[in-house]
Amino acid sequence: MKCNAVSSLFEISFMKNIFASIILILLLNNSSHPQETLSLSNAIETSLKNNFFLNIVKNDDQVAKNNNTLGNAGFLPTIDIAAAGIRTNNNTQQNFSNGAEIKQNNVVTDNLSAGARLNWTLFDGMKMFATGHD
Repeated sequence: MKCNAVSSLFEISFMKNIFASIILILLLNNSSHPQETLSLSNAIETSLKNNFFLNIVKNDDQVAKNNNTLGNAGFLPTIDIAAAGIRTNNNTQQNFSNGAEIKQNNVVTDNLSAGARLNWTLFDGMKMFATGHD
């Protein structure tokens, strides 16, 4: 019985020490780091800085400024160049009216083509001046 009483006293003393330690830690933690007061101007500044939609709009505005060039406005000409190559392999049989006949296998045909086109708008109803470079 004596042993149980000693262990009960030890457990109560131990629990009191833990409880006191937790309260001490909480008090020291709150007193050493007071919360910062947030003014209206700081709240507005923080929300504008961290607003995802506004950041996207700012980036879109920068893209529009970067794309505002003479070429995009239509002042400069455009040049299109194209090239193509085709190779075919056929079997051919021809019958002529005079009775002649031509029959060939594995006939290879090569077709190559190339072209260039220059476009330059001379007048578009003043649109290029309205959307032109600043």
